[in-house]
Amino acid sequence: MDIMKIVALKEVLALTGAAMNVSARDTILASVAIQRSDEEKKMWEKVAFKTLGDNPPLMYLTDEETEKLLKGSNIIHIEKDTWLTSINDPKDLNDSFFILDGEAYAFNETGFIELLPKGTFFGTDGCLFRKRFYSIKAGDKLTVLRVPAEVFEMFLKKDAKITLNVARNVMLKQNVLGPLNRFKDYVRQLRSGAKFDKELLIRYFKAIDSALHPRCNDPEIDTSSWLYANRRLPSNISSTMVFYVTTMCPEMLTHPDVVKPIKTASRPRQVFQTIGGKCVAILRDLDTDLFDFMSNFCIHIIEAQKTIQRLKSPALFRDLLMYRDQQEKVLGLLKAGSNLSQDEVEGLNRIWPNNLGEHLANILMHENDFSLTISAPSCHLKQDAVEEWIRNVWTATMNLYKFPPGTSPESIPDEDMTVDIMQGSRRAFLNIISPYAYVYRDDIMKWAEEFKPKLITKHFNCAEDELLANAYYYFLDHTETVIEQKKLEEANGIFKFTQTDNTGVSITLTDCTKLKAGHCDPWIKPKPANKYHLLINIGYTFGYQSSDIIRSLMNIFGKKIRSFNAIGKAGGLVGNKGDILIATRIHS
Repeated sequence: MDIMKIVALKEVLALTGAAMNVSARDTILASVAIQRSDEEKKMWEKVAFKTLGDNPPLMYLTDEETEKLLKGSNIIHIEKDTWLTSINDPKDLNDSFFILDGEAYAFNETGFIELLPKGTFFGTDGCLFRKRFYSIKAGDKLTVLRVPAEVFEMFLKKDAKITLNVARNVMLKQNVLGPLNRFKDYVRQLRSGAKFDKELLIRYFKAIDSALHPRCNDPEIDTSSWLYANRRLPSNISSTMVFYVTTMCPEMLTHPDVVKPIKTASRPRQVFQTIGGKCVAILRDLDTDLFDFMSNFCIHIIEAQKTIQRLKSPALFRDLLMYRDQQEKVLGLLKAGSNLSQDEVEGLNRIWPNNLGEHLANILMHENDFSLTISAPSCHLKQDAVEEWIRNVWTATMNLYKFPPGTSPESIPDEDMTVDIMQGSRRAFLNIISPYAYVYRDDIMKWAEEFKPKLITKHFNCAEDELLANAYYYFLDHTETVIEQKKLEEANGIFKFTQTDNTGVSITLTDCTKLKAGHCDPWIKPKPANKYHLLINIGYTFGYQSSDIIRSLMNIFGKKIRSFNAIGKAGGLVGNKGDILIATRIHS
């Protein structure tokens, strides 16, 4: 580096952090507005075309695409010491920039990071996240190609190579997942025996800026996020002060007189209350399932703390205790005697629609005084959850086909058995093949005509869709039909396996040779592919356990498996709800 650059760099390092908050929007727009001669424009367009072709990520564009990018962009000359991007700038245009000549200086919230030379592409953070992670200041004789956010987004959607290169830079160079990794590292430390520090855990979680908790730093109670978390935590979370988290059920918990099972609405976990205020949570793994538990635990702690601060009134607390079992009275107290908004009160009512007073009183007495221990067993010698689950799958298969006890999967020739596996909602699966609704169609629709259940869907694609929508409410009103449903399902070769062995994965086995036309959706044309044709529907697997569950099924059925249909969340993929996504490429 020459002496002039060293002097310039020292000047940059002397800048104060306050300068980084200067808005760059007006400067950028003013630079774009400056008129250049046609000759000068052509000269810089040639420079831009060559520089783009020599440097990633835009070097992956074809000549035609590069010309299209240049047409939608602006070449601008920036005065020395001008800010191109600024952290926390509310006026930011979220553009990206490519340095064609000169150099710039990058800063984060703590100060100077590095010098950016010709060929550097920056600013994708604004385009991708609508947020700047760093500020950029012009050095001497800086000329950049300004790429508007909408133009860059167009190429991101079209060009896989650019997308992969930008993703690599975001992950490795800009380290946008750093806060998430620090949170996970701390949870792993707890798993390895570190002492639980609630404040440190919350600090790491807040730094993630989690999509699950977008209003974590707002003073108002984020009841939407709290509802999400509450349904994934033990139902007695407001009265639990001590958690022991592990993957193996301690022997003492197998005695029904010692423990009380606790429900978790939206996560099929085993949770037991041992004594008042202490729970043991048995997770499926100490990886994906653990991070899910801890994330929702953090949301609860944050929102509970807001609630404690907002409802700290001796008079209100006394009234909550007095009327804790009267929901409407509690709602009235909150609306009239607290500083909660109408939306907050209604949101709390959605979280605890039957016993809000009890939970709020518990939270106020609890004061977020938590203790947590994560225990990773040193070794597992007895059968674990997945081994028990797959053993029971094969036992149920033997019972379905009346194989003799002790029959090995390997003793059934591959050519005699065909297995199709579907992963997805059991309810949706049974809607198609469970016979009761189709056999008693007239009774269900007559009941629906008389009682008119309030259906969410108003327009149906076919008569069967309307039948099934009404059948859901018919079964709720006619619980006595359960026995008849089971008889009809067994007669049609359908076996629902309710025991999940702490995997949380339900399973339904169907002997396709027993399916009858007219007893299922008319689109289904029963045509067994073999002497033993087994259709397996498994519920949604969770994160890390997916490979273990699928591998176990592959091991037990081997070449007998003809197809595997997996359905899951695809929030990051192109498409809309209900679309069927077809892969354009498979990477093995």
